[in-house]
Amino acid sequence: MTPEQFIEYAESIYRPAVKLVSLVPAGTLGWKPMPGNFMTVGQLLHHLSGCPGGILMGIRNAFPPIDAFERFLQEDLQKIKTPEEAESELFRGWAESKMALKGIGAAEFEERMVTVPWGPPMPMWRTCLGMAEHWANHKYQLFFYLKLMAQPVTTMTLYAGM
Repeated sequence: MTPEQFIEYAESIYRPAVKLVSLVPAGTLGWKPMPGNFMTVGQLLHHLSGCPGGILMGIRNAFPPIDAFERFLQEDLQKIKTPEEAESELFRGWAESKMALKGIGAAEFEERMVTVPWGPPMPMWRTCLGMAEHWANHKYQLFFYLKLMAQPVTTMTLYAGM
């Protein structure tokens, strides 16, 4: 996989994510599907909008050590964003990640190792792909939240942002 191919793949996550964020109904930031270990809509918007930052951390080999990473996640999951804030953050984070990716050569993307807090070092391409998968999972989560709130989303919204 080259950086250009990765950008093309991640664009297919970005476009629908922005559309899904725009469909979050007003007044639902505190909604969650049921009591228990579920993010509220506001928490999910905050977390989803920060996902491109994980790609950037992979490119920069800038993940914190495991203890700091776990603290960051616990603190991060307490924050919320409005749809407008989330859309702005998605745009900014993805634009910054794309710019960084465009400065990476194919060999470096394939071969440079990245230190990650969840396991042994891995190649940059695999780190970025894992961060994109994480982003896609939260995009799916928002899709299902919208479905449960009876919003008019379809598979075309999920995959094509329509």
